[in-house]
This record gives sequence, structure tokens and C-alpha cells, in this order.
Amino acid sequence: DFIIETGKSTIACEVKATRKIGSDDFSGLESFKSFFGKKCEKFILYLGKDSYDDRGTQIRPWNNGIEEILAL
Repeated sequence: DFIIETGKSTIACEVKATRKIGSDDFSGLESFKSFFGKKCEKFILYLGKDSYDDRGTQIRPWNNGIEEILAL
């Protein structure tokens, strides 16, 4: 898990070694968002194949997600 701060934005990223994302996988990002108190991009990178958004979080296969984060 990691946080990236650029001149434009803050990106919170949770990394999961699983092929399926469950409701418990959002808790760390939600906790960080509450602590941080500012707008941030939230990502979950995982071993699955599908890209989708859920609960304001961008869920991406790890390799696609890294490319997307680096492009921000």
C-alpha cells in the first residue's frame, strides 16, 4: 500500500494479492480519506482482470493500474 503526492493530486493505493475484491478491501482507503481530509484519488490494484469503479474507488488489474497512476 502506498500514497503518492504530486503537484496536482494525492493518490492512495491499496494493493491486494487476490483475484476478487470484497467489501472489507475498502476499509484502509476509507480510513486514509477520513484522516487526510482532502480530495484524493483512490485505487485498489489486484490480480483480477476487470477494471471498474466502486464506492469512489478505481479498481484495476495491478499492471493497468500502475500505468494509469503514472499517467496522472
